[in-house]
Amino acid sequence: GTHWLFDQLRTHPQFWLPPNKELHFFGGSFPSEKSRRILEKLETQGDEADRAFAAGALSWPKRQDHGIDVYRTLFSPAAGRLTGDITPAYCRLPNRQVDAIRQMLPRLRVVLMVRDPVLRAWTAVNDAIADGKLDPSALDSTDRLIEVLKTPPSADRSFPSWTYRRWSRHFPVRVVLLDDVIAEPARTRRGRPASCRMRRAHLHRTVFSRSQPRSRLPCPSPARRSACSGLSPCPRSPAHPP
Repeated sequence: GTHWLFDQLRTHPQFWLPPNKELHFFGGSFPSEKSRRILEKLETQGDEADRAFAAGALSWPKRQDHGIDVYRTLFSPAAGRLTGDITPAYCRLPNRQVDAIRQMLPRLRVVLMVRDPVLRAWTAVNDAIADGKLDPSALDSTDRLIEVLKTPPSADRSFPSWTYRRWSRHFPVRVVLLDDVIAEPARTRRGRPASCRMRRAHLHRTVFSRSQPRSRLPCPSPARRSACSGLSPCPRSPAHPP
């Protein structure tokens, strides 16, 4: 989903995106240790714009309270091109922080990529197993699987209505369905991003993606039923009041 969007914009001549896809500038410490490792490589391996971005980002200490001016300087290599930040974790930002972003960046445009909540949750479970953060035996117990699905950050990212409600109070939000991307990537590429008031860009080139999907366990019917049970009915997010 967001990897596809990153590839489309990163390879488009009218856009410049930071070379590491997820900045996590808001809602966490920047730059993170993971980002630092990526940036240190880019200082010597990237093109001129990427090297400038890496050097600038690494010049800042790891902190949670960098000002908006720091955020703006990260995109100086764009040199007039359209630019932005693709970080799925921003879905979890509380309303007060989204409002603060609006006050600092009132012209911001937001694209929200949405997929089947059950499949999204199943992907999160697969990733947690692959990364060694979850024991595969959790899949053997319905109660355990539901417990995992209801635990942040999995739960916070499984209800796109929460995210849409918070962000749409402050910004125009364009929703892009991942099912549309999978079924008709070229049409989605031409129509959806362009309709998000990115009028200066013409997204008509051949669809390209460097992303290689990770191997996934099939989602058996019992697991799907467990996921449906854990995700429905949609509760009010306890962490993010309206």
